[in-house]
Amino acid sequence: MNTITNSVTFISSEAETKTKSTTALSEFLDSLEAARFGFVPLILVVMACLGGIAAAFAVQQSEIQLMAVAITTSFVEVLVIAIAPMRLIAIACVLAFIVDLFVFIF
Repeated sequence: MNTITNSVTFISSEAETKTKSTTALSEFLDSLEAARFGFVPLILVVMACLGGIAAAFAVQQSEIQLMAVAITTSFVEVLVIAIAPMRLIAIACVLAFIVDLFVFIF
């Protein structure tokens, strides 16, 4: 005897109502991922130089600022070396940039 089984797929109403709208941020992150080998050297150079300048300012102020600059800049470099997703690298770059600006301003 041959038995035929029919598989039934249930689609939730949430999936039906969800549209495929992409935001500008997700398009930008997708383009970063597509051009990864072009942006990685740029990110490394910019974040290392900016982190070094911020560290020069931070060493005159306090050890806490120096530690914050060193940790955030090193975290970006570690993510690049570990070939992390570009979304995570971009978030870490923004965080490191904000910390560096904080050191420059205060």
